[in-house]
Amino acid sequence: MLRKKAANELLNKLHRGFVLSCVALTIGGCGLLGMNTFRYFTVVRPAIKERQLEAQQELLGEGAETLTDAAPSVGA
Repeated sequence: MLRKKAANELLNKLHRGFVLSCVALTIGGCGLLGMNTFRYFTVVRPAIKERQLEAQQELLGEGAETLTDAAPSVGA
């Protein structure tokens, strides 16, 4: 009887340790996910939008430079 109780207590301690490890990993993972999400919305996404805006402005500028009126004048 004593041997069975000791084995059961050992298994309970191992199970509790495993469950606590899983909980700690989950909480830590959620914290990292939150930090990366915050960084994406505050740093990365605005930088991407700024680069896209600069590229769009550059394309518009190139189009304005090369745009000339090649049609012959009418009348006169």
